[in-house]
Amino acid sequence: MPHPSVLAGYDDVVPGSAERILRMAEKQLEHRIDTESLLAREQMRQATRGQHYALFICSLALVIAAGLAFSGHEVTASIIGGLDLIGLAAVFIAGRVFVRSSGEAEPEASE
Repeated sequence: MPHPSVLAGYDDVVPGSAERILRMAEKQLEHRIDTESLLAREQMRQATRGQHYALFICSLALVIAAGLAFSGHEVTASIIGGLDLIGLAAVFIAGRVFVRSSGEAEPEASE
């Protein structure tokens, strides 16, 4: 935004130009707010989609491990199930470390 004296100078040269400049700044601000809002909504949608995919993949791995265990392949089932659970734990631990290192408030654990 230009200084008020500069705006007055524009208005002296072209009557109504100060109002046009202010309107332009308001439109730019509105556009920026709309864009940031859209970006935030899309990031939330993408995070939710990723969580759904992760739930599906982990559930599928546990179902496969259970099927292998019931069919007599306990070692293979233990490896698949163990890697699945270790991977889940690693994601949650890495997520907490990332939240702490980025300076965001850590979500409180619900009891």
